Amino acid sequence: MKSFPLCHNCMREYSDIGDRRLHAQGICCQSCGPSVYLCDKGGQRIEGVAPLQEAARLIDEGALVAIKGIGGVHLSCRTTCDVPLRRLRESKRRSWQPFAVMVSSVLKVREFAEASSIEEQWLTSWRRPVVILRKHKEYSLSDLVAPGLDTIGVMLPYTGIHLLLTQHSREYALVMTSGNVSGLPMAVTNKDAVRHLGRLVDYFVLHDREIIARCDDSVMRVFGQQPNFIRRSRGWVPEPIEIPWASNRPVIGVGAELRVVGALASGKRCYLTQHIGDTDNLETIDFLRDAIEHIAGLADVKLDEAIVSRDLNPQYLSSRFADELAERMGRSTVRVQHHHAHVTSLMAEQKIPRDESVVGVVVDGAGYGNSGDIWGGEVLVCSYDSFERVGHLASHPMPGGDLCTRYPLRMCAAMLRQYLDEPHIRKLILSKTGEGSLAESDLARLEVQLESGFNLPWTSSAGRALDAFSAITGTCVVRTYEGEPAMRLEARASRWSEATNTPRPEVSGNVVDTSGFLYELLTSWNEMSVVEASYCYQRGLVRALTQIAVDEAKRRGIDAVAITGGAAVNTIIIRAAEELVLENDLKFLRHLLVPCGDGGLALGQVCVANTIM
Repeated sequence: MKSFPLCHNCMREYSDIGDRRLHAQGICCQSCGPSVYLCDKGGQRIEGVAPLQEAARLIDEGALVAIKGIGGVHLSCRTTCDVPLRRLRESKRRSWQPFAVMVSSVLKVREFAEASSIEEQWLTSWRRPVVILRKHKEYSLSDLVAPGLDTIGVMLPYTGIHLLLTQHSREYALVMTSGNVSGLPMAVTNKDAVRHLGRLVDYFVLHDREIIARCDDSVMRVFGQQPNFIRRSRGWVPEPIEIPWASNRPVIGVGAELRVVGALASGKRCYLTQHIGDTDNLETIDFLRDAIEHIAGLADVKLDEAIVSRDLNPQYLSSRFADELAERMGRSTVRVQHHHAHVTSLMAEQKIPRDESVVGVVVDGAGYGNSGDIWGGEVLVCSYDSFERVGHLASHPMPGGDLCTRYPLRMCAAMLRQYLDEPHIRKLILSKTGEGSLAESDLARLEVQLESGFNLPWTSSAGRALDAFSAITGTCVVRTYEGEPAMRLEARASRWSEATNTPRPEVSGNVVDTSGFLYELLTSWNEMSVVEASYCYQRGLVRALTQIAVDEAKRRGIDAVAITGGAAVNTIIIRAAEELVLENDLKFLRHLLVPCGDGGLALGQVCVANTIM
């Protein structure tokens, strides 16, 4: 008698050929899986159809379909046709932010993306992350999937629903992006999915299983055969990270404002929550609270005696949440400087002992400095309980404050004032047209504010310096999502074949002259292409900061230099820093277990709080 493999869950035989495909993926058989059904946009069941086959057919015909999985709801559509992608972007209000895609097999990945053997291992691992891959030279998907980038996020199915849906579709790949209204947490119940997403999609694929914990997909890049996390969530949470020493009492970390992940340390383990998102609304704060309580329940940790740590910035909703949480426990919060937390998160994951220090290069967007100004391009000598700022990018005014992050030509105008008079700046800025460009009236108001200095914040941010160069080269003139100008600048620069002898900005008193470097490269366009200049700008900035770090490490007898911060996911930046550190026979440290951006911040916060309390 022929024998069949057994279901991992109910131990029934996988006698059906479809079930045997599931078995190969480690997925339960259909008989013990959820009851899946297809609904219209109002939530009414569509009877008399095979739900996944019909959903695949509808997607192939151009429909937008919401698909409930194990951690929330995805929105899905075709990837080879612009019309549904444009509709999805309009519905999600995501004009340029890249979408992740799902494919049924690695073979199909090779039709539109390049994957190394290590990247394929991550794609096919049981954790099933989204892996950022370089687009194939003969890229066949729509440019609207990942516009302006040379990479695309790809994942393989991790549930039976996903597997069968991708196998029934005629598309190489299907878009799989988070099913949420912009700015709010992802829908997890059938009722919420229909109520919130009914106006965005045409159909729903739903099932009768309850989602206990909302959980987004994990996202990573591979650099030097090792992972570089952009988001650590499904597949890794709630797996703890071992920290170098035991905590005497529980410690909570709440992150900052963007891409927040919470943390709970107990003993020698730190449990990070799933990806929470941007905590600029009460719904996301509620999600953060629930996630911390859920982790505490799983780890059997009592929160009554916990220390609570948070960012220095008092304006973040996460900071206010932390203060309220600590007040209910009858104690005050531990306030941790943003970039100190970045470096200590890396120290903790690399198991640096409690009594040792490293020199950290922080290339980041924004963090509240000790004097209330905005930092982001820093060299810090860090131990767990303290830090010293020993170098940084030059500080520049931000006319309009946060408007500079959305319209980076503002930042560029402020940076060039040292080297160009107003008529030349006007001519240069006004030459950039289209969405995000500045008008004469904008420049007039900007000049008045720069002259008066009234209500004018200053920043040493690496993110703003990269944004300025991206804007002035026409690479990205308006930011529509976090990190877009720098990401598109990296994509443009990646077309340049690497050169080791690239220009470097002037450094005086351990302050990097970013204005002079920007001006130097702008006036060199007759000798070099914009692509080469984009490469040199990114490489030059980080090598200048890293040289300060190397010199400081040697002077103090410290054997390790680390790189962290949101921009440390940029491969040009990582490679430039690594080369210089290794040339000087020092250890090079980068993140392998948590994101280098704000998604890893809470780990550093709990380690600092645990040390000083």
